[in-house]
Amino acid sequence: MSSLEILSKKTHHRVPVSCISYIERQSQKIIVHTDNEDFICYRKKMDEFEEELAPRGFLRINQSHLISSARVVAFSKTFLSISGRFFPISQKRQSYCFQYLEARHKGGMITCYGGPYSRSHIYIMPERTVLIGQDSASADLVINMRRISPHHLSICYHPKNKTYTLIDYSTSGTFIDGDQMAANTPYSVQPGCMVCLGRASALYELGLAPEKKPQ
Repeated sequence: MSSLEILSKKTHHRVPVSCISYIERQSQKIIVHTDNEDFICYRKKMDEFEEELAPRGFLRINQSHLISSARVVAFSKTFLSISGRFFPISQKRQSYCFQYLEARHKGGMITCYGGPYSRSHIYIMPERTVLIGQDSASADLVINMRRISPHHLSICYHPKNKTYTLIDYSTSGTFIDGDQMAANTPYSVQPGCMVCLGRASALYELGLAPEKKPQ
């Protein structure tokens, strides 16, 4: 199936599956979010969308959201992010969603030693820019702490040479192994370095995800 038929506002639409980022249930309506526009449906249930799209890599992460795994930029055992949107994964779906994403993951990994994600690992998809900051409307990883800017830092992992590119956009600074970054300047760093945001307790180690053992 390369496209999905949607009835929205009494009009039938044929939407390419590759253009759909996620599907959301709000009360009695279903909203299909695509790259160009949103479609509101009333006659189709979430379970029907899930049945159609699961073979195309869509994950039902909770009762209200069906996510395209191809759009995921970062994930952990309890949440995932796509294009500036943060989504919690319901407890009963956490194991399946994590195993599904981890099996397809060839990116980097952030180990968190402070802040809201303390004592957790966040997996970064390869060549996807992850934005960290306080702005819940656009940040992929939201950190509501003093000295954290709305758009504080971007991180991108490059699997070919196993390096990260970091860019600091903040007003309070970002520190790599204790040295402050110059603002708006790309830094190429190796796994193993420690990153501190704004001298706050948000401390992260950039690393590599464990290699999967062959079955």
